[in-house]
Amino acid sequence: MPTGIMKVPDELRDYYTDIIAHCYEPDGFRIAAGTSEGKVVTIIRNAETDDAYMELESHLPQNKAVLCLHWGRAGVFVGSKSLLYLYKTDYTTENEEDMSIPVKFDWTYDSHDVCTVENGLEKVFVACDDCRVRSVDVETQKVITEFKDAGSIVEAVNSSEEFVASGGQNGKVHVYEAQSRTNKPVFSFNLEGNRTIGAISVSNNSTWLAAGAFGGPTIFSLKAGVQLTQICVDTPKKIYTAYFDCNNAIIWGGGGGFVYKSEDFSKINQKMQTSYGRGKVSHIYSITGSLHKRLSVAGSTNGILVSDNGVFWNSMVYI
Repeated sequence: MPTGIMKVPDELRDYYTDIIAHCYEPDGFRIAAGTSEGKVVTIIRNAETDDAYMELESHLPQNKAVLCLHWGRAGVFVGSKSLLYLYKTDYTTENEEDMSIPVKFDWTYDSHDVCTVENGLEKVFVACDDCRVRSVDVETQKVITEFKDAGSIVEAVNSSEEFVASGGQNGKVHVYEAQSRTNKPVFSFNLEGNRTIGAISVSNNSTWLAAGAFGGPTIFSLKAGVQLTQICVDTPKKIYTAYFDCNNAIIWGGGGGFVYKSEDFSKINQKMQTSYGRGKVSHIYSITGSLHKRLSVAGSTNGILVSDNGVFWNSMVYI
């Protein structure tokens, strides 16, 4: 049952808390989010009335910043410094407080990003601070595979059913098999300028990969194993997040307060300013969507911008 309404007066909002990561429930309407102050929440939003309720609220030990978050089939995976958690939000329990008691993985690495294979329950992929991507068994909480050293700290990781892709501080992209039959990359690329890769995304059909550091993302053809041109942006800013929607259009953002969308990878087809009423997301750290054409953006504010059609913002939900 909902534990409290999410709409709060302006004077109660904490504008110094950034939302670092958020994600929709698979095939669902709920959203999970994590903040720079270690707060982890799941939100239920009624698209017709625009009321939003907090279902789960938890805090990481010592209020460690949430560095990454992903809602997979097993629940919400949360990574931080020397920490990897799983909140099993989908199981039935008579004690509602049990939902906020996470499963702690046997983990000693800083987790910079996390993802799962869309239809899989058995493992989660984590980008680590010791230059490796690891796959971890969800049931046993033990490491299954350590992929070959990426040569620098891994900042971003994303997956489809076929591929797992990572991006590092040295500007290098590595692509691995999602089934982990080998721990070596299938192929690798270098992003122009060797800048730190802040965002990486693999399309749902395992055809395209987007990697971004500054300006627009660079698109790779995973089937052909070749790099396409970088999408041009009039005023380049640092990229923090990228997301392929259900139609395989690429959506990205970062500094500058805008979200961009490209449908054919040759130009920007849509540019959205990240504000709604008095609320604004100046630095976009996280973009996520659902199979229901929903899209949401979060970052340097304690609010999440929500779109029910992916074209314009319907509301801003505060956590």
